[in-house]
Amino acid sequence: MKPRKIGIVVNDLIQGGVSQFLLSYCNQLDYSDFEYQLIVLGGQKDPFIEDSLRKSGIKIIDFNIPYYNESNSIGQFVNRLKVSLKKNDSAFNAFVKDLGLDLLFAHCHIQYVPYLRQTKLPVIFVAHLLISSKPANPVNFLIQKSCYSFYLKNTTVITVSESVTRFFHEFKLVNRLTNLYHCPNKTILPAQQINYREKVERIVYVARISTVKNHSELLKAWAILNKKEITLQLIGPNELNSQYQSELAPYLAENIDFLGNRSDVSELLLNADIAVFPSKSEGLPLALLEKMAYGLPVVISDIPQLTSIIRNDENGLVYSLGNPTELAAKLEILISDCEKRSKLGNAARQTVLESYAYAPGEPLTLYEKKINELI
Repeated sequence: MKPRKIGIVVNDLIQGGVSQFLLSYCNQLDYSDFEYQLIVLGGQKDPFIEDSLRKSGIKIIDFNIPYYNESNSIGQFVNRLKVSLKKNDSAFNAFVKDLGLDLLFAHCHIQYVPYLRQTKLPVIFVAHLLISSKPANPVNFLIQKSCYSFYLKNTTVITVSESVTRFFHEFKLVNRLTNLYHCPNKTILPAQQINYREKVERIVYVARISTVKNHSELLKAWAILNKKEITLQLIGPNELNSQYQSELAPYLAENIDFLGNRSDVSELLLNADIAVFPSKSEGLPLALLEKMAYGLPVVISDIPQLTSIIRNDENGLVYSLGNPTELAAKLEILISDCEKRSKLGNAARQTVLESYAYAPGEPLTLYEKKINELI
């Protein structure tokens, strides 16, 4: 019996939660029951991530589908309409047919799901992030709900966090889906954890440099903190436009290192002293769990997706989003108190061990069960 063919669909292969998931997932596949092919929809590919995935045995294929930028509900509606009017994307359908796929396993932007559904194959959409927040304006809510209903009709959805699951209930999308399942993001607990040095040398933030990841607030806090003897390391690809970069310029300093994509993130985390996560919106960030797994004491913004993991002064510190002065103060607490860093860092690692660490083979269990049910 020939193995069934699964197409894993992603926007890109840059450093981030989806790529981290894929590296963990693909490295545990035995390819006996299924043949997997990874379809990248025209986005960037980090050479290290691409090479690591190829070594796991998966075939990587590029296929470009246009991406519509959206800034508001009206833009969403217009762009969804553009997609809906394309009753059949013959090029993508022919591409999928040539591959002989049996199911599409989507880790991509929701905007691409109609293209996948048009192939008439079963689609599993893994929602890694909040697609949006529920707008207060009832007209905007109705428009967004209509857009998401169009996108996800008759689709199986797997959510990676409770906050993402709540999104589907808040937008009343559940009855439009084939099924909704929850499979929380987890990470692999490393054997090593950091050493708690008496003097702090490095503070680290691992995230793509974008508005939603809120580097601007971190840089403002860094200017307030004014610790010239400590280095702030920013790890991740730069997605900022020139206007936003110019807004950040006044807050740049010699002790800020923009490291870009790195293949040695684990080593950088092991050599850091404090981690920070000032994001404006998240699903369940693997980057945060990874920092906690190394025993790094963390300072996070007070968004629900993060405070569901970090409890202030128990396994990390929490500051009020939009308040760089408070962020600087929380960092100062950790910088000046090695005992607190050790206490919170060990508690963070214990949190991962108890609730967010993969058992051997665990990433495959729910996903392969659902794949078997659909094909």
